[in-house]
Amino acid sequence: METLNEIEFTTATLKIEEGIMILKWKEDAEVDLPACEEIVNYRKELQKGKPALLLIDQRQFWSISKEAKEYSKQKDVEQLNKAIALLTGDWLPSILVANTYIKLYRPNIPMKIFKSELKAKQWLLSFNEV
Repeated sequence: METLNEIEFTTATLKIEEGIMILKWKEDAEVDLPACEEIVNYRKELQKGKPALLLIDQRQFWSISKEAKEYSKQKDVEQLNKAIALLTGDWLPSILVANTYIKLYRPNIPMKIFKSELKAKQWLLSFNEV
């Protein structure tokens, strides 16, 4: 996947670096279903059916609605991803949200929580070796 300059959405920014798609939630973002659909629709067009390595940077304070969580679990949305790294940093609320999401929604793709961006990227890139 090629490099992509940063694209601005209502609740997040999206860019591609070193073959990894990086979605960064904005501080105080309230991610509802329309906001989630906006990002997913853009990604579907951009990716043209090819799954991507996704790093979600959730080190800022944000919230996500139940409807948006349910939507992100749908098969056609999950298929956009080869693997997902959740970047929480040391921020406890972000770690708790990430852990809860993984336990409740049990994604069908590899998903792991990281405090280090470098380690998250290394883990994601290991899926290109398979």
